[in-house]
Amino acid sequence: MSITKEQFTSLEIGDTIEFKSPTRYTARKATRKITGFPKTYKSTETWGDRSDTHVMVRYEGANGFYVRASEIIRVL
Repeated sequence: MSITKEQFTSLEIGDTIEFKSPTRYTARKATRKITGFPKTYKSTETWGDRSDTHVMVRYEGANGFYVRASEIIRVL
């Protein structure tokens, strides 16, 4: 289950999200704060394929880890 278009467009830096974090062998849940948005900030023109709808979080030492909207489970 992922978030809706309306939920995604209301996200802000500092919001906490729970998302699927794909690894080589599994996809585990992770909870992180949003640290930024890419240049295609909250673009919903291609919402159907969700190819450029993502946020950035700090994860496993990476400051600019991208999380797709389709990977976000919920906003906390």
